[in-house]
Amino acid sequence: MSKLIPVSIRRGKEVEVIEIPLEDVLFQFIENGVIKFQTAYGVFSHLSSLEEFDRYLSGEGFRKVERGYLVQTDKIQRYDGDLGRVFFEGGISAPVSRAHHKDLVSFLREGSEAPAYRLNLKPFKA
Repeated sequence: MSKLIPVSIRRGKEVEVIEIPLEDVLFQFIENGVIKFQTAYGVFSHLSSLEEFDRYLSGEGFRKVERGYLVQTDKIQRYDGDLGRVFFEGGISAPVSRAHHKDLVSFLREGSEAPAYRLNLKPFKA
């Protein structure tokens, strides 16, 4: 079986993310700084924005927590609402915006395997 490449199809302002088989690619080229894949059935764009990656990875356990940040939720070791940060192994952290705080807290309470004692769920101060 051929490897699959995640690509986007733009129809005006609508963006659809699909996967195409690598064996279907005739050639690649760059147009306006975006890598494109030419196939016998059309031209597709390499995922080039966080929005596109968000659509592609949302079913794979990734979640947007801040403008410009997608995190893999099963790798979160701790969330500190006071600091507005999620923490990973090795002390690595990523910011969580106020806009995404409530959604993340809800997700962590309902769908997370992280023990509750690792979560400081109080909203951080503005």
